[in-house]
Amino acid sequence: MPVSIRLIEDGWIIHQICADPWDMHEFAETFPAAKGMLDAADHPVHFIVNLEGTIREPRGVLRFRQHPGFTHPRTGFVVFVEANQLTRSIVQMGLRLIRFNRAKFFPTEAEALTFCRHMIAPHGETILKMG
Repeated sequence: MPVSIRLIEDGWIIHQICADPWDMHEFAETFPAAKGMLDAADHPVHFIVNLEGTIREPRGVLRFRQHPGFTHPRTGFVVFVEANQLTRSIVQMGLRLIRFNRAKFFPTEAEALTFCRHMIAPHGETILKMG
């Protein structure tokens, strides 16, 4: 499956993977699941969006701004693990357009997970492993 989404770290992180070949229709199909996960939480939920398997951007890529992760009040940080400079540039442009300033970029998923765990720590949760 080119686009997948799952809840990890006892509900504190939504882990999303986009890998070629993927399209915006497949990505948009994850919106209801993400919204449901955010609605069910009583705390901030961070996102790790792994784009390492993405070499090309699908048509309509800026539609990503409609994702609940950028509009839901329980969204914490959205952390991207990117594969290339083009992907990062496109995402950064989209983030500027929607004025979303809680995004970070990391070269590896391990670094992204460490950052998210650091953001969770002030909430008193002990996060030991990736779910």
